[in-house]
Amino acid sequence: MHGEFRWSLNQVAWNSLAAVQTVDGLWKSTEAVKKAEGSRIYYRLLLTGTGGKELMSDLMQVNILSRPDLYADGSSLTLSGAEQIFLSITIKNTGSTAAGTFSVALYQGEEQMNWTSMGAPVTVKGIAAQSDTTLSFPWPSGRAGRQTVWIQSDALAQVEETNETNNITKALLRIAVPGQGTAGMVVSDQADMFVELPSAAVASANLLTLGRRWNQSLRQGAERSSLTPLAAGGLTTATAFFFTLSDTTLALKKESTVGVYYQRDDTTTQRFLNMDGVRLYAWNEESATWSGLATTLDRAKGLASAKLPISRTCFALMGSADDSGPSVQVNVVGQNFVSGDVVGKQPVFTIFLQDSSGLDLSAAPVSLSLDQQPVAVERMAVTQDQETRRSLVVTYAPELSAGDHSLHISAKDVNGNVSTLEVTCRVAGVFEVTSLANHPNPFVRETTVAFFLQDTAEEVDLSFYTVSGRRIRGEKLFGVTGYVEWDWDGRDEDGRELANGVYYLKFVARSGDKKIERIEKLAKLE
Repeated sequence: MHGEFRWSLNQVAWNSLAAVQTVDGLWKSTEAVKKAEGSRIYYRLLLTGTGGKELMSDLMQVNILSRPDLYADGSSLTLSGAEQIFLSITIKNTGSTAAGTFSVALYQGEEQMNWTSMGAPVTVKGIAAQSDTTLSFPWPSGRAGRQTVWIQSDALAQVEETNETNNITKALLRIAVPGQGTAGMVVSDQADMFVELPSAAVASANLLTLGRRWNQSLRQGAERSSLTPLAAGGLTTATAFFFTLSDTTLALKKESTVGVYYQRDDTTTQRFLNMDGVRLYAWNEESATWSGLATTLDRAKGLASAKLPISRTCFALMGSADDSGPSVQVNVVGQNFVSGDVVGKQPVFTIFLQDSSGLDLSAAPVSLSLDQQPVAVERMAVTQDQETRRSLVVTYAPELSAGDHSLHISAKDVNGNVSTLEVTCRVAGVFEVTSLANHPNPFVRETTVAFFLQDTAEEVDLSFYTVSGRRIRGEKLFGVTGYVEWDWDGRDEDGRELANGVYYLKFVARSGDKKIERIEKLAKLE
């Protein structure tokens, strides 16, 4: 009987090898098949009898195992701890056989030729195939900022590997530690921005990641506020910058300082620089709004820098032509209010803010002071136009004593432009009407009834009568104070136009158990 092996690496191109039968009845090839580690060989045994009859075995396969392959995963590095800090590194074995005992060493230095050891190597008692292990190296507590480290796997060449060239991993770290922060500026790889964390910014050691992004939400937020993104150094397209901590559960305890290098020869940037319209803006993820920061410009270096609020980590360099604060209008519910008017003891102020660039609700765009005393935020109700973010309505209902009062309003738009307005009012402390009349009188078709109440009336009843005492029209007003107007169309309850003649208005105002009654004469003459 004749034996032959048919083998292939891809089941397309097949090769032949002679086969012989051993004393124990097994068939084996007369020579070895030598292929690279990790290869897979498919094969069948073909037996041919003396009569030419053939017998083919099922398809079989064999995998040529690879030796261990060790390397440090540079993306896995983390820093942790407060008083004692550790740098954690994941070592991987991507080979298909286990690695025995080996050592891992940590070095520091900008270049491999002048690196220095950061302590004794750590011994690893083996890693299984396709597995990994995490090691921790002590990190000097005083070493922060930009640091370059090198991790050498199998530092003593104890393991024979498939690839001996990937044992050294270089990692650029940006480090913040308690007591030092980042120990100065840490600059991006492209040198177009920097972040600096102060000494008390973090409670435990962390690695910083600096990056860029520009998506639809960021772009629409800029368009909504009429902001023009400006080119950062070396870039030609709009972008925003961000930084993150390796411990995503950790909140900053102090404001960070951020900076962006701008292109001094860019015509758009120059145009906004000439109008003092270049600022850094912080992105509010919740409200999808940009807020201008108090920005310092170093025109010699082409650098814009600012303090970034604790809760913000994304920022951008943009220009705005808006140099005016929001418009501010104050009304009092139930009356036609102007500054200096009489109001009730419990007036409801409605403050309307509007700005073409927008208002960031999360950045406290409005503050109030009553009689030089700040009003707590929780005493104000604030609503915003969610579509444009360009208007706000603030409702404030204080309880006032008799006498004169002042209300100071300060409003700020997303560019940091501020507007202020102060209105005064007086609480008379007595419930009376100081004027009541209609104009014009006589009237042709319509007339306006105007009156002035010194305190809030819970209800005002306006009733019109003929000279014979027949009631022809009535109107009730509720919760009114100060100067109030009500327009009458000269028609009765059924909508019929009144005839020429004399009519009477009965005015009744009530507040608790207090009541005011007045009667006025009016005439219709067409």
